[in-house]
Amino acid sequence: MDEIITRWASDLSKYQKEFQDQAAKVASWDRLLVENGDKIQTLYLSTFEAERQSAEIERQLSNVESQQSELAAWLDRYEHDVDEMFSRQVGEGDNLQGPDQERERTYKLAEKLTDRLYDMGKNLTSMIEAINDATTTLNKTSKADDPVSLPKKSFG
Repeated sequence: MDEIITRWASDLSKYQKEFQDQAAKVASWDRLLVENGDKIQTLYLSTFEAERQSAEIERQLSNVESQQSELAAWLDRYEHDVDEMFSRQVGEGDNLQGPDQERERTYKLAEKLTDRLYDMGKNLTSMIEAINDATTTLNKTSKADDPVSLPKKSFG
């Protein structure tokens, strides 16, 4: 009977040690899972922010594109007006009615174009700053030396 009790006590001690080793491994894996969960959440938030910034950049690019189209229309109109003005002056010879009036109209149109170009320059500057901010943010959040950790040993 003593032999059986001694054997049970020895087996119990051995299994307790194995259980504690397994529990330590599981606790280590659990900590690793929690840490990786935090890293995944951080990556998700960074991705969400990058998508938001990308959408904002797309919106600003669309705005610049529409302004560029509007500017092209203004330039076409201006070129047409200048061509028309020159053809009237050259074609009619003696009958140059109101060259000062034409000059003033052309000057006002040039002023409008200058204002539009200035506005587009400001919008382009803000868009470039937004792109630079987004790039800086993406470069700061994506660390190549900080990959998601994986356990070195498998269960079992």
